[in-house]
Amino acid sequence: MVVGLSLAAVALVGSTAALTAVIVKDDGKGASSAPSEAASALADPVDDVTEEPEETEEAESEYYNESPSASDFELSLKTTRKACFGSAGCNVTVEPELTYNAAFPPEPDVTVSLTYEVRGGNDGPTIETIELTADGDSLNYSSPSTLVRTASGSVKVTAKITDVSTY
Repeated sequence: MVVGLSLAAVALVGSTAALTAVIVKDDGKGASSAPSEAASALADPVDDVTEEPEETEEAESEYYNESPSASDFELSLKTTRKACFGSAGCNVTVEPELTYNAAFPPEPDVTVSLTYEVRGGNDGPTIETIELTADGDSLNYSSPSTLVRTASGSVKVTAKITDVSTY
């Protein structure tokens, strides 16, 4: 029995050229039998691709903003009532409108305390506090109304966040 090597194929895999040698058994009758298992193993290209681990919802939900800061929020005021009394000025009632801009939500079991100043009143700034709790993808808070007396109807009442803490 004679065992010979014959050139079987040139295969292109991606951008890499591979030359494959196949071992063929010659039984002496002039006919070649099928390639051996070893030759088949040589002929099959092997993918050398490393699979990325699958991300799960559990892994994604582990990211929280552990210490929110004033820059994570935008605070504006909505005027809900305005009563003007000529030269005596106006009584303006405002409520905070809060937007959260951080990439990750606050931790679910934490309360965020946000202190802010309401400015534009005759008596100087009024200090208010909002307490927020995270519930999934939303933040819950109640909007306290603030009554501000202004010199006239044209005075703009604004708000500025002064402190953010968690407990």
